[in-house]
Amino acid sequence: MRFSALANLLEEHFATLECSVGDDFNTVRSQYLRLSKLYHPDHASSNEQELGSKFQEISFAYETLKPFFAEEDKYLKGRV
Repeated sequence: MRFSALANLLEEHFATLECSVGDDFNTVRSQYLRLSKLYHPDHASSNEQELGSKFQEISFAYETLKPFFAEEDKYLKGRV
């Protein structure tokens, strides 16, 4: 329950990565990789500033969620 409450606080980051709060780390990671390739400024010829800011937003969301999943994993391993 503790992690679902924390996940609700991080809901905006899940939404940025087009994921739902209940998704696992592998789903979040695959979405991050897909979106980062799509919005990476080096891969687009037009509107590089907008793509750059979207890419930074995606990267920030993923980097914020990684420790959440690491803590969840440690917590669940400790309970088993």
